[in-house]
Amino acid sequence: MRWWKPFADKEGVNLGNSLKTNKWKHIHFIGHSAGAAVIQTASLLIKENNTTTTVHTTFLDAYVGFTYKGRSKYGFKSDWSDSYFAQDPDTFDSLFSRTAGYLDYAYGVDVTWLEPNKKTVSVYRSVNGITGNIPCLYTVTTHGWPHEFYLKTIPPEMAIGAEGFGFPLSKEGGGWDLATKIYPVEVKSSYIKELGQRDSDCIALGESSVPTYSGQKVDLTQVQTVTSTTGIIQNNGNGLIITSGGKLRQQSIRRIKKEVATTSDSVWLSASIIVTNTANFISFDAQFLSVSAEGLFTMYWQTNTVGSVDERVVLSGLQHYTYALPTAITNNSYTLGFRLDSFSSAVSSVAITNVAFGFIGIREPFSLTVLGIDTNSSPVLSLTGPSGYNYRVESSTNLVDWTTTAVLVNTNGIVSFSDPSSTNTSRRFYRAVTP
Repeated sequence: MRWWKPFADKEGVNLGNSLKTNKWKHIHFIGHSAGAAVIQTASLLIKENNTTTTVHTTFLDAYVGFTYKGRSKYGFKSDWSDSYFAQDPDTFDSLFSRTAGYLDYAYGVDVTWLEPNKKTVSVYRSVNGITGNIPCLYTVTTHGWPHEFYLKTIPPEMAIGAEGFGFPLSKEGGGWDLATKIYPVEVKSSYIKELGQRDSDCIALGESSVPTYSGQKVDLTQVQTVTSTTGIIQNNGNGLIITSGGKLRQQSIRRIKKEVATTSDSVWLSASIIVTNTANFISFDAQFLSVSAEGLFTMYWQTNTVGSVDERVVLSGLQHYTYALPTAITNNSYTLGFRLDSFSSAVSSVAITNVAFGFIGIREPFSLTVLGIDTNSSPVLSLTGPSGYNYRVESSTNLVDWTTTAVLVNTNGIVSFSDPSSTNTSRRFYRAVTP
């Protein structure tokens, strides 16, 4: 899912631009998963250009990402926002919280318990000794269920147990006034409305926060760089100032500099970076210096786009950005690229500082081993790894299709578990996954 962010923002800008000049009285955006970023970007454009338009944003199992920080963005500037989510093993986990849970600017509704085809996953916790670890059953559903739930609340459908939530709370559903008065959004409130009856008190959460490790900073004056023959690039050691348009650009390969006149609207820089510590994300601070311009700043890693910032919808002032790298990296040379495109006659300029690498997640090794067979002929396995986190165990019969078999709550470094369902197949493979 690392690819979704630049495209989601771009599509959001396209959507917002197509609607902002029509002077609509009311717009209701609905987005599922990564579509949440699309409607959030579009809604910001609408509110920025037309304060008389009321905007309602509905998020369905919104993908918040572990670096995008959508939890603190979705619903911002909307006149009212609601969020429907479910706990599913594929996109929800308590370590990175890619979906599920509250949004800072939306009224949150957990619809897990209404899913007619919901299932349970065994949750095992660390105990003293290997035997006697009795699991509890944790209810989960699918990433698509919140979308299906919302559709079922649109007449003539009628979702059992919906209690009036979903489509009926929209303006077109007749409940807009009720929604804004009865269900006000308390900014940054963690309150969640649960629909349906809990069929299990088993909770797989409770571990410590995500470990984040700061890595090396990048000094672009000390690395080999190649620039475009367009625009201006100022590289002063503290960071870059990139300016697009028909101006002089400065090309630098180490200490060789050259200026060339141009009329192009884009400018780029490519740098050869040696990374010594393990990293899986890159962060930086950026601020657009231009006024009334329409620039798009894009960061590249090798040949991949890892993130972009659109001047038309970005907040003013210096902002901090964190983007996931395609894979974890270490001890090698890589290519880091910056590009600024301008989509209007106005010159666009952006300052980039504090470029640095880092690592988020469990960095220490962990292992999954088979201990033997229990009295029911089920395999008994044990995970050893850093304590304080939840691990997910997946199983497969063909090494291609994997399903979640158990959640391991590791509180003391070791968690043992058994898999009774394995007796239904001739062979089964297991792997432990960190979120």
